[in-house]
Amino acid sequence: MNVEKEATLRAAERELYPGSMPGKRARKAKFLDFGDEDTSTGNKASGFRQAEEELLSEDSQFRAESSSQENNDLTRDLQSQIKALQKENTKLRNMVKIGNDGTVTVSSHCWGTVKACTTPNGMARVLLMGLFSVDVLLKSNLKGGVSNLDPSAARRQALDPKKLQALQDAVVNQFPTAKEADVRKSINSRICELRHQVKCKSVVF
Repeated sequence: MNVEKEATLRAAERELYPGSMPGKRARKAKFLDFGDEDTSTGNKASGFRQAEEELLSEDSQFRAESSSQENNDLTRDLQSQIKALQKENTKLRNMVKIGNDGTVTVSSHCWGTVKACTTPNGMARVLLMGLFSVDVLLKSNLKGGVSNLDPSAARRQALDPKKLQALQDAVVNQFPTAKEADVRKSINSRICELRHQVKCKSVVF
């Protein structure tokens, strides 16, 4: 009687707890997927999009700043060019053409002084200083080459022939009786005076 009761209890126990039966693998419980994993993936994707938007925003800001800097540089360059052109235009307005071909100019101040000269010699000397710098005159002469007075001196450079011709034309136009040979002598004389003044350290630039 007791054996039958025990067998009945075990049979009932197996029906209630099938996983505890020997020789059989327990069935794993199934869990419903409520989308937790998808939610996590969505959060990551959202984070990536936000980071991407921040990077794009920073890139746009950088590009805008770079473009602004380039525009500022271009503006400064244009302003500098405009100032240079204005300065050159002012200089040109204050220049006077001399000579017959009109390609050589002197300052209006120099020309005003030239017009006040009463002799061809004086006019030639003033124009010479207006056309050439003292430094150029000290290193040059009319034709260039070795100095006849001092053969040991450095070889001289020839003065610009176009400027010399314009000087001679201006003097002859102002004084029709003036001779080109006399004008050239006046030029040589003025250059020699400059060299002497340099040696005496009394030249005024």
